[in-house]
Amino acid sequence: MRILFLSPTLPLPADTGGKIRIWHILKGLAKGHEVHFLALCDPMPDSAIQKQLDSVIASAQLIPQSPRSRQIGGLLAMLRGMPYHVGAQQSTAMSKAIRQFSAQLQPDIVFVNTIWMAPYLTQIPDARAVIDQQNADRQWWESYSQSTRNPLKRRLVQFNGALVRRFEHRKYPKFKLCFSVCEEDRVITQPLMATSGRVVVAPNGVDTRFFEPMSIDIVQNTIAFVGSMDVAANIAAVHYFVEHVLPIIWQTKPELRFIAIGRRPHHSVRHLAKNQLIEVTGTVDDVRPHLAQAQVVVLPHTGAGGTKLKVLTSMAMEKAIVATPASVRGLNVEPNRDLLVAKTPSDFAEQVVRLIEDPNLCIQLGKRARQTVEAQYSWDSIMTRMLDDLNSIM
Repeated sequence: MRILFLSPTLPLPADTGGKIRIWHILKGLAKGHEVHFLALCDPMPDSAIQKQLDSVIASAQLIPQSPRSRQIGGLLAMLRGMPYHVGAQQSTAMSKAIRQFSAQLQPDIVFVNTIWMAPYLTQIPDARAVIDQQNADRQWWESYSQSTRNPLKRRLVQFNGALVRRFEHRKYPKFKLCFSVCEEDRVITQPLMATSGRVVVAPNGVDTRFFEPMSIDIVQNTIAFVGSMDVAANIAAVHYFVEHVLPIIWQTKPELRFIAIGRRPHHSVRHLAKNQLIEVTGTVDDVRPHLAQAQVVVLPHTGAGGTKLKVLTSMAMEKAIVATPASVRGLNVEPNRDLLVAKTPSDFAEQVVRLIEDPNLCIQLGKRARQTVEAQYSWDSIMTRMLDDLNSIM
């Protein structure tokens, strides 16, 4: 099978949830098929990354696009009645490259990553198109608007959300197959497809050989959160935890330390480190040692959208986890077996204290979590199912 893969971003370094997913799907597709990769990127990668791509796939062409051009394109798109991210991903050079590749290769499948890349299908009118959704975007924008405090920003988010819903109704019927990360997203998306189009679940996965338990001493009375700290959902999660949950925990455990692990922390997150009991690491070479040292991992997300890869990585490392329902949405995990789930700040604080005071429970939850990940969320098993679905539309 010859596959043309269109991506809004370079998957390497694989340092965000979206990049990790793209990279594992690329590697899985390339094991038995001819994959040609076209992606927007900034900055252009060094030779080592280009070599890594070339070692896996048949070809990779990277189209430079600066953050400024994305911002301008996004704003102009909204003025024309299109979602921000559609304009942010548009590039004349990308359109030209797609026309050239499709004419030369005549791909069997055009694999589109995210709905924002759908306008490029106009360059390949007769494409057998497949989309990897990553998120049910209409739901994500609705959730984001509900969690946005600034009234002006909330109205702007709501406006863009309305543009997203209209755009999805026009674009999803062009795909023969859609991969959603969870059943909830599948149910939301299926009515948007053409009569013959299918939506199937291809969950996020984890590299269980890379993320595994480490022989590192746990630092007592330490809890951790891991995630890209320039992502709105993670910024909101950290603030929620520090503002609403930590004060309750400190009433019982005044010595407890909280560590926020992740790249490019937003200034509002960096500001939290003025408290000596809060550490903001910034970018780290390897998150695993930091996670391994934590006694408890917290996942306090309040917004919907997709599934959180950080849940799976923490489970794979046998960590004891306390999470909100939104953090484990779409994952087939069992509360009180694989992890603890808390709906309110007081419940969340109570569960964290419970784990801090019961190391044996931490061990039990961690081992069961690892078993669940190995059974359901390894990338090898996920890609086997995805390839079967792709073959079904040939």
